[in-house]
Amino acid sequence: MKQLLKFLFLGYFLTINAFAQLHLTKKEYEYIKNNDVKVAMLPDFPPFSIYEDGVLSGYSFDILQLISNKTGLKFQYEIGKWPVNIKKFKEKKIDIIDAISFRESRLEFTNYIDPYYEVPLVVFSRKELKNYTNIESLKGKKLGITKNIFYKKQVEDLGIFKIVEYESFEDKLKALAFGEVDVIFGHLLSTQIAIHKSQYTNMKVLDELDLPNLKKTDLRFGIKKENDILLSIVNKAFTDISMEEWNDLYKKWISIYTHPTKPFVKINDGKVSLTNEERIFLNKKIFDCVITGSWPPFNFYEDGEIQGISYDYWNLIKEKTSIDSECKIVDSFEKVLSLIKEKKADFTISSAITEDKKKYGKFSVPFVSYPIAIATTIDKRYLSETSTLNGKKVAVGKGYSAYYILKKKYPKINFVLVKNNLEAFRLLSKGDVYAVVDILPVLSQMIGDYGFKNLKISGTTEFNFDVRIMVRDDYEELIPIINKGINGISKKEAQDIKNKWLSVKVENIIDYSKLWQVGLILTLILLVLFYLQYILNRHNRRLQEANNEIEIKTLELQRKTKQLAKQKELFEKIYYESSDGIFLVKIKNMKIIDSNDVSLKLLGYENKEDFFNLRYKDFFPEKQPNGSDSLNIIKKMIDVVLDKGNVTFELLHKKADNSTIWLEVVLTFITIDDEDIIHIVWRDIEKRKNMEKKLSILTHNLEEQVIEEVKKNEEKTKQLIQQNRLAQMGEMISMIAHQWRQPLTAISATTNNLALKMMLDKKIEKKELENEINLISEYAQYLSLTIDDFRNFFKSDKEKTSIKLETILDNSVSIVTSSLSAYFITLTTDFKCNKAVNIYSTELNQVILNLIKNAQDALVESNIEDAEIKIKTYSENLNAVIEISDNAGGIPENILEKIFDPYFSTKKSKDGTGLGLYMSKIIVNEHCDGVLSVSNGKLGAVFKIEIPFE
Repeated sequence: MKQLLKFLFLGYFLTINAFAQLHLTKKEYEYIKNNDVKVAMLPDFPPFSIYEDGVLSGYSFDILQLISNKTGLKFQYEIGKWPVNIKKFKEKKIDIIDAISFRESRLEFTNYIDPYYEVPLVVFSRKELKNYTNIESLKGKKLGITKNIFYKKQVEDLGIFKIVEYESFEDKLKALAFGEVDVIFGHLLSTQIAIHKSQYTNMKVLDELDLPNLKKTDLRFGIKKENDILLSIVNKAFTDISMEEWNDLYKKWISIYTHPTKPFVKINDGKVSLTNEERIFLNKKIFDCVITGSWPPFNFYEDGEIQGISYDYWNLIKEKTSIDSECKIVDSFEKVLSLIKEKKADFTISSAITEDKKKYGKFSVPFVSYPIAIATTIDKRYLSETSTLNGKKVAVGKGYSAYYILKKKYPKINFVLVKNNLEAFRLLSKGDVYAVVDILPVLSQMIGDYGFKNLKISGTTEFNFDVRIMVRDDYEELIPIINKGINGISKKEAQDIKNKWLSVKVENIIDYSKLWQVGLILTLILLVLFYLQYILNRHNRRLQEANNEIEIKTLELQRKTKQLAKQKELFEKIYYESSDGIFLVKIKNMKIIDSNDVSLKLLGYENKEDFFNLRYKDFFPEKQPNGSDSLNIIKKMIDVVLDKGNVTFELLHKKADNSTIWLEVVLTFITIDDEDIIHIVWRDIEKRKNMEKKLSILTHNLEEQVIEEVKKNEEKTKQLIQQNRLAQMGEMISMIAHQWRQPLTAISATTNNLALKMMLDKKIEKKELENEINLISEYAQYLSLTIDDFRNFFKSDKEKTSIKLETILDNSVSIVTSSLSAYFITLTTDFKCNKAVNIYSTELNQVILNLIKNAQDALVESNIEDAEIKIKTYSENLNAVIEISDNAGGIPENILEKIFDPYFSTKKSKDGTGLGLYMSKIIVNEHCDGVLSVSNGKLGAVFKIEIPFE
């Protein structure tokens, strides 16, 4: 029993280790444990999927079984016809669909894995069909297709066939056999098997289909678009299928139906087969390739030539397809995309599919695929989950595919977009960002090449980066040619490129094909070993993290020698070829121990010996321009650098000929061979200082001009106010004339009545005379009050007074009542404020009269029946508010924003000056500290005056 348990424990450990070899993340383990995966399979697609007597089998079914054994995924199979399967997949009712071909139109709902088989499409007919020469000779024939087949529109656009649709492949095949249609398109292998199985003897292969993008079908598994975790798991397992396992599948399912060939991958060391149309297209021009020179190890510029994984793949593709091209280097990937988008370049050799790029580009099948990785400083722990980056600053190249892939799922990551990865790593090294993301080999290569000792690869994301060739969208014909070149690259050629640029990985020596037997035994004793499984899983996760860290550190160690050489070369270039002066001073004796030539040139010295012998006082004038002592400043800066590590400042220096120069100085404390050193950088800022001086003079002159212009504007405003007041004076006189007419008429009638009685010698009673005299006196008093109103209106306020709005409004209403009555305009008031405000009351009275007069003019011009002006007051948000509205129909929306502009008038007559509303706004906004605004109400314009209580 003890030996049995030991054997079972070992088997269980090997099973867990098999999963660990795939580098599954914690989230992926949890997904496998908690989810059943629904897979849609075809019942009648031999030899790939066959459903007979309730049993599912076939080439693609066995691939899924391998994936299940390697990962622990639990598949639930749903068998259905293609129209049913694709409908369920689009509706997200299943997780994986089998036998789907890559089409860009499906990318919005499908994540593809690499193809597991490619089969040619051929034309089948009945044997009786004669006189076939090419596809054009079938014009007018009936073509049978399966519903929802991807090539329906392309065939319709040919205008050759009469198309008949069928629910299933068997229905389509039966229709051909019994004469309902003349031809069908089908996969060579599966169609021949189905013909043989159905015992049809009247069919033949007519020709291989040779239409653009419709020659071969790549068979793949499609993963539901939103399920990135499942995509990652399946991709890892699919990549882990060994050559031996592929050979077994080929022998079991493919070779029994075909002539003996090399399994799985067709290797062709020569040229690929191109159609006449493809050769003609390639002969049109030399194609322009554009790439960045800063994305090692895929494409980079070194030793005067372009190098890298992608470039080596492209050279193989060129060799196999005879594509004539020239590649040029640009400084950023954003520039690469811009040139392709603008049709100034034809393609780039390192890209991934994103939604944005699909708008102007077409893509080949992927030629390599690697995980998107995360780089951090060495003090950070291994990152097993991408979500750890949420809320953190993460640097990524602007326009890089990694950005678009991660941004879609993790919008909470604070991405910092940079020109290239070198800039990103510099930010990371300085601590300005938390991490850098890109494809794993790129991060590893750049950390090594540029000597970032404080950085490391801290983990990988769940996303794989499929590296593809991206072609401008109007050169779609180039894609199938490039795909032929990629498919023509042998395993050996691909492995040679990998070995050239990447570290060799240890191969998995465990035969996982037998592990299902161990899994069966383990299932029987799961209850007994439950606790042990829990412990092992926990330790396994730790081992996985440790294994990843070890693998990453191994990568770093393998590059140490190259790192040191690169670091030395990089330092020497920075030190000796910099445009800034750089020199080193030993703190112990404050002696210069080394410098570059620029340091000498800045101060005008010809040899290092003279420069090295300089003392403190030789570097600076005794006093700085502001009068401060130069040596005191330097001593303080040295104290700062010893305390804080670095300091930056500007100082006037003395040159060898006693002239002066402004330099920006950066002091940094470093240690070399246990010696304390100050690293000093000088930067010439003489031109900048001269510009600052000139700018200061210009600023001073500008201030004086501004003051002068403000005075002119104030004077102009006063003149405009006076001009407006004079205009209103004419309107006031007109109003007074209206108000005086009735009293004067009454006085005249009374005096005429008395005079007539006197002329007729009629006796006038004393009481009657007193009444008539009193009446004349009342009218005279009314006229006197009108004159007071007029005088008060034009009296300038010297100081603000505390007054209720209602008092001002009563005054204004008394002035305009007679004028409004003459035009049969009703004026109503609704006063609810009754609080005092501190204002220039006469000026506000002027504004109110102007608004009422404008409302009167609008009503008269519009011939409004039942014309009405309403005046309301109320309190709102610590403000006293006046609203003056009318029912004249409102102000046209296209001029509503212009009515407060000077000299802008809406009046049809020529007596509008265009100053009334302009000056009213100035009075309210600037003199009363309030706001004057206008809007259109239901019946007409509404002017709103808001004045703060304090």
